[in-house]
Amino acid sequence: MSDLVAKRRRKYKFASVFVKPAVRRAAKKNYGFTIPHFELPKGANLVLCNHVTTYDPFMVMACFDEPLYPVTAKDFIKLNLRKMLERFFSPIWKDKSLQDAGIALTMLRRLKEGESILLFPEGNRTFSTHLCAIAPSIAKLISRSKANLVFVNVIGGLTIDPRFALDFRKGEMEIKLRKVIAKEELEKMSLEQVMEAVKENLTVNEIPSTSPSFSEKRAEKLERVLYRCPVCHGISSIVSEGNLVRCTECGLEVTYGEHLLFENPNKPEFQHPDLYSWFAEQERYVRDYQAAEGVAIYEEDNVNLEEIDLDHENRLFSNVRISMNDKVLQVGEMDFPLGEIMEIAVSGRQTFLFYFKKQTFRVSSDKVGFNALKYMQMYYHLRAQKAGEPSDFLGI
Repeated sequence: MSDLVAKRRRKYKFASVFVKPAVRRAAKKNYGFTIPHFELPKGANLVLCNHVTTYDPFMVMACFDEPLYPVTAKDFIKLNLRKMLERFFSPIWKDKSLQDAGIALTMLRRLKEGESILLFPEGNRTFSTHLCAIAPSIAKLISRSKANLVFVNVIGGLTIDPRFALDFRKGEMEIKLRKVIAKEELEKMSLEQVMEAVKENLTVNEIPSTSPSFSEKRAEKLERVLYRCPVCHGISSIVSEGNLVRCTECGLEVTYGEHLLFENPNKPEFQHPDLYSWFAEQERYVRDYQAAEGVAIYEEDNVNLEEIDLDHENRLFSNVRISMNDKVLQVGEMDFPLGEIMEIAVSGRQTFLFYFKKQTFRVSSDKVGFNALKYMQMYYHLRAQKAGEPSDFLGI
């Protein structure tokens, strides 16, 4: 074991004495369950998990005694937490995507040193209740890892801490060790078999939920996910209150039931049984969209713009207007040509990051219920359309 590896492990174990008990208490208080204890196989391990709740990484790390180093995007984490993680838990920072060769090489080096790594292959928390897109490059990374492959599932998080929620709801949740594929077995698998194993063992079918949600605000802030009315096709017309979702333009009203199904719509045209069905219709709308040159696709007021880096965050504008057309994203007085934006990624519940040249910017809003998702999805559609290469990928 090298001195660097030994030093990382000492720092991790020292911090774990204080952090893991705090995580276990928080899990009991906020999620209502006791974090289980799992043993990692000997040697290097690549631990994969589905991503449902805010604190998945911390809760999964707390399941194991041995150091488990997370792969995470530094831009998604608040500055003070970034510094603590960097000091004690030695995360592998990724800037934009797992397709970054530097990230993959860092992971492979750490695994070769006998360390264990925690990775969320979706790279994002689900909005729709289904798995997010997983890059095909993950299969190549796994095949080259020469490590044991460990699958962990977060189950029940959609009832307690859905991504759109303002706060925690009442429900039942657990974390399970789903499957372990030994490195010797992994070496015999094709890339197609590896990818199939990843999708199969990270898929958790939670709709309809097996345990009811007892919250009286199940639908609260679903407009962070749902931005297009399926009846009148109004954009940004969806609002929520308690367990009710409605459209301000056509008057649609529907209840978000205790098993996370839509119930009792007041308009027969509404045909969506669950959140994923509505989400999928929005994706079809985006993929079929034909933008008129120079005409705003989305626009609204009350957004903030910040430039961020690993060690600073600089607010540029507050409460300004945002507008997106087929060529430009405009925030306040700044124009960002879409062709020069490398990526857009939704961060948290109602924020999105975009990477422009060598800078990282964050768009947020003080208006609770701001929908960041629609900007990301439209950006990826317009990018594929301009390239003449149709793609189903819409950023998540």
